[in-house]
Amino acid sequence: MDLLLEWILTNLGAAAQLAAFFGLMTFAALSLTPQTRRDDIALWLMGTGNQPWAQGFLTMFDALFGRNHLSLHCALRSSVASVLFVALI
Repeated sequence: MDLLLEWILTNLGAAAQLAAFFGLMTFAALSLTPQTRRDDIALWLMGTGNQPWAQGFLTMFDALFGRNHLSLHCALRSSVASVLFVALI
C-alpha cells in the first residue's frame, strides 16, 4: 500500500489521467447501457439476482461479445477490449 501511495505522489499527473480515463469510461458505459441492464448488473453484483454467478457472468459475456465467438463482431470487440486493457497496464 505504501508503494502505491508513493507512486501516486511521485506521478500525480499520470494518476490524474488514469482517474479521468476511468471516469470517462464509466460515464460512457452508463450512457450506453440501458437502465434495465444496469439494474440487472447491480442485483447480480449484490448477489440478489435470480441466477447463479457463473450463469450471470456468461450472460454478461454474451451480451458484450455476442453468442457466436467465431464471428467478426466478437473478434473486433475482443481486440478493442484487449488494446484498452493493455493500454491501462
